Amino acid sequence: MEQMHKLLLMSCTLFLMACSSSSPSTNPPPGSAGPLLWSSPQTWGGKVPGTGDTVTIPKDKTILLDVSPPALRGLTVEGTLSFDPRAHVTLRTDYVMVHGKLQAGTEAQPITGKAEIVLTSNNLSDNIHSMGAKVLGLMGGTLDLHGSPQVKTWTRLSATATAGSSTITVKDALDWKVGDEIIITSSSFYNPYSPKPQTERRQITKISGQTLTLSQPLSFAHWGTTASGVQEQAEVGLLSHNVVVRSDEAILDTGTVAGSKQIGGHLMAMSGSTVHINGVEFRDMGQRSVFGRYPIHFHQLAAGGAGSYVKNSSIWRTYNRCVVIHGTHKLLIENNVMYNATGHCVYFEEGSETGNTVKNNLVAYVKALKDTARLIPTDDRPSAYWVTRPSNTLTGNSASEAHIGYWYALPEKPLPFGRGTQDVSWMDSVYPRREFLGGFDGNVSHSAWQGLFVDTSLSSTLCASTASRNTCKDHSNLSSMGTSTSYYAPRTVPARDIETDKKTNMPVPARFQNFTAYKHQNQAVWFRGGYLELLNPVLADNVIGAIFASSRAYLTGGLFIGKTENTLGNATEQEPRTGFQFYDGPVGVRNSTFKNYTGERSAALGYLRHTSFNLSGQNYASKLTFENSNRVYLDTPPAPNFNNTEDPHDGYRGAVFYDQDGSVTGVANRHVTANTPFLTGSKCNLQAAWNAYVCDSTYLNLSVNVLDATEVSNPTAAFTVERNDGQSIALWGVPNGTSKAADTFQTRIIATPGGNAPLYSYTLGSGTGKIPGKVLVSVTVDGLPTDNQFVNISAVPGTTGAWAELIIPVSGPVYVYRTWWFDENSGAGLPKVSALSDLYQNKGTVYYQDAQGIHVVLAIPDPLKSRYVSVHVCQTRKCS
Repeated sequence: MEQMHKLLLMSCTLFLMACSSSSPSTNPPPGSAGPLLWSSPQTWGGKVPGTGDTVTIPKDKTILLDVSPPALRGLTVEGTLSFDPRAHVTLRTDYVMVHGKLQAGTEAQPITGKAEIVLTSNNLSDNIHSMGAKVLGLMGGTLDLHGSPQVKTWTRLSATATAGSSTITVKDALDWKVGDEIIITSSSFYNPYSPKPQTERRQITKISGQTLTLSQPLSFAHWGTTASGVQEQAEVGLLSHNVVVRSDEAILDTGTVAGSKQIGGHLMAMSGSTVHINGVEFRDMGQRSVFGRYPIHFHQLAAGGAGSYVKNSSIWRTYNRCVVIHGTHKLLIENNVMYNATGHCVYFEEGSETGNTVKNNLVAYVKALKDTARLIPTDDRPSAYWVTRPSNTLTGNSASEAHIGYWYALPEKPLPFGRGTQDVSWMDSVYPRREFLGGFDGNVSHSAWQGLFVDTSLSSTLCASTASRNTCKDHSNLSSMGTSTSYYAPRTVPARDIETDKKTNMPVPARFQNFTAYKHQNQAVWFRGGYLELLNPVLADNVIGAIFASSRAYLTGGLFIGKTENTLGNATEQEPRTGFQFYDGPVGVRNSTFKNYTGERSAALGYLRHTSFNLSGQNYASKLTFENSNRVYLDTPPAPNFNNTEDPHDGYRGAVFYDQDGSVTGVANRHVTANTPFLTGSKCNLQAAWNAYVCDSTYLNLSVNVLDATEVSNPTAAFTVERNDGQSIALWGVPNGTSKAADTFQTRIIATPGGNAPLYSYTLGSGTGKIPGKVLVSVTVDGLPTDNQFVNISAVPGTTGAWAELIIPVSGPVYVYRTWWFDENSGAGLPKVSALSDLYQNKGTVYYQDAQGIHVVLAIPDPLKSRYVSVHVCQTRKCS
């Protein structure tokens, strides 16, 4: 890295020499000492720098910028350049390169006048230190920018502002000034697929106490009180500061400088640099669709990020993100207002970044990049906060009018960007999907498509997820990346394998706490992972509150409200509404309150509509409270029409969840099932308002994996499971992501802890019963967590010793095994018995055969020891 730094310094020197040949170079004379005035000819050996000059401030010089110089070609700071803290000074230049110190105020003595840095568009082909054009760059230097301190950079309304109003009343007493520009965020729904933003920018023309008069009337209403106890007041953010870093006016006018539109200035801090930004306005920054050209960019500072910060500032009307943290650790990003951004706004780039704190920031209105304008595949659905490694801390932030508020996009391993010849083998031991959660507490999302999304990350097309990162050091083009689902399952030792080391590498639950989310057109929360907890959320006015595509993920505490008094933006497209939707599993919801879930098909609890994937029969609810709410509603899914590979809805038609304490159904230890007769029996009662049954039954998860069977090649020919009382269910298989027919069929079946159990049989395809070469049949059961770490579980009553009998439609000689793997002792398989009574007396250890097929008993003696039992039926020895 030191050698690279020297080479870069040499290239910079050569570049500046080249510039000197075409534009005057003006430097202070040797031997001058102490702070020198920019305005004094003596500082410069008799001639103050003029228009188009390239200026270098030597290492041993400190210059006070006491006047606004003519527009410069460029400025390199080897020593110190300090803005006069009391003057009104503007520095216009094509670029600034800092190796020493550039200072506009300090923490102790902030700017009281006005300091402005304007990055100009005269030489857009520049590539200063490989940082491109219009750069405020740091190569081992220090940047101190400190504007006048503010009591608060953002607050909330204290009264609702109606459309047409020219005044707003805010919650806090502020020291904002007449002439300041502010934003008032949306209080409505936001659809990013047809965006009509309602965040409004206005200028303050009068201040009377906490009432602000605006430069023009509001176009939309903005909510200003609590809504059914939920803090839904619109945020009001300050954009104006007396220290400004911006692009020149050419960025807004393609006729001024050809090609300059949306090629803004950018701040880029390289390794060894220190950045202190407090009370600064960044405007019209970033370069559209160009990697590495962001409004504020911390580039590979590693642990050197400690002590650097961006606080109490604004970043708005950006053309490429907001704050980018790339290979940098231990930064503080606090109390900033970010508005009208393009692409993911607060952005952790690689997945290597750790120990950073993002606190009390306001992000409002994030625009998408489409097609080839995207830098990464997900820029067409941008987030306010894009997090690629969980060991960073997000607290007290707000997001609105983005596709997603907070996106935890955790790759298998970091995806390097621009690492050149660096050795990045250290990344091979970084596993973002297995790391602890640094902190997620007290954040807010509203007026977005989704609020908190823990799923889907970037994947590399350059190397396999398991390959060394040294084989793919730069993903700086769109074709180098794809996307994949991302399963977050934090462990004690992230680098150790999860699957083969479960007992000694215990899970570390990730708790997303005190999240408030409202006015989401889709889900407020989506988790994919294991050992995740949503703790004490407040989710209101959302089409869907929360869904967990997870195993051992739980929702604990909190408040769900279907509709509050804030009716702004309500329309039929936001109906029906559901508080918590079960999915995958086992997942659970406990100790939560649900209010105001009324209306056709709306309910506090439901299932993800209309999933075809397998679901746990032990998804559960416990200790819930309901007020003015339909407790459950389970749709009747439409008939399959095979428009896509996820169409058949097998999972949804087999949906079941467990009511542990009776807080849902009124009786403890009951199950709620979809309105599917196959799931019901004599111990079930229809709840018509729920379109569901309440059953005193025990359920197991049945899975049949059929291999080498031609009958499943036709997707319209159902796989049918039939119970001996005549009830049956048609299945089309778990989607496999392709157009070919599925070979795995899953549903829930009723089992019995003792005595007589139901008898099940199945037919393949059109019912011809053709013999498959291999069939794996299994049943599983899940337990309920009994500790705060979700490690210890208890059995759902009725599942211990539960069993069912299944007829597998095969004939002729077969081999029946209890395992997937085989040795010489197991090669012969299970013994065949001559009577059904022997089958029942030796549950799970023998099989019986008659004209119907192979009879097996699938029994779970103790779900705390083993939740899974299977039989493998093959026509050849050891299923060869």
